[in-house]
Amino acid sequence: MIRPLEVALIFGISGACRSNELVNVKLKDVKKEGNLLVVNLPDTKTKRPRTFVITEEFAKVVQKYSDLRPQNASTDRFFVNFQKGKCTSQVIGIHKFAKMPKEIAVYLKLDDPASYTGHAFRRTSATLLADNGANMTTLKRHGRWKSSNVAEGYIEEPLKNKSKIGNIISTADNFASAGPSEQNTNAPPPKRKKIETITSGKENSNTKLTVVNDKNSPTTQNFLFNNCTVVINQK
Repeated sequence: MIRPLEVALIFGISGACRSNELVNVKLKDVKKEGNLLVVNLPDTKTKRPRTFVITEEFAKVVQKYSDLRPQNASTDRFFVNFQKGKCTSQVIGIHKFAKMPKEIAVYLKLDDPASYTGHAFRRTSATLLADNGANMTTLKRHGRWKSSNVAEGYIEEPLKNKSKIGNIISTADNFASAGPSEQNTNAPPPKRKKIETITSGKENSNTKLTVVNDKNSPTTQNFLFNNCTVVINQK
């Protein structure tokens, strides 16, 4: 038994359809091309016509639904209600389409099913396309988005992508093998400057500094200070 919900799901994800676009699909907008179905959406929110293809596997499901349509139907709208094993002449409204993603989420026992609104089909379509390597140009053309920012707003980062990022971070050099307390254990101690002798009393004077490293022997360097006052606090 093929229900309108299943066919709406196929249309919605294949074509990144809005609820109102599903409402306005007419019989003449769906054409069979070999084993495929080509769907034209002339009336869209952005006034930019859009065309998408339903592949063979799903085209068979759509065709079964279409075949159940009564011959004397009084409407040319593609989506009509289904009752007692057959389609009726009663059309499906926008509110029913908007509730379908929630019905699917409840059936699949997904978390927070109420969050699956009428835009879920469109968002899912964009996410699947992006997750399978489509570039931004292809994505914008698919949904007829005018800007990249708008298109990106429809993409939900898949869990497998987030998991991949987590794996990259967790396997980075020295991340897994060294905890916070271990990472600084082998760090060399900071160099400390100690004053060995000071020669002063002249405008140009030489000051001898000894730089001491805990692991190395002291090294002595001479520094020339010109026209300045050096204040040294000795412990």
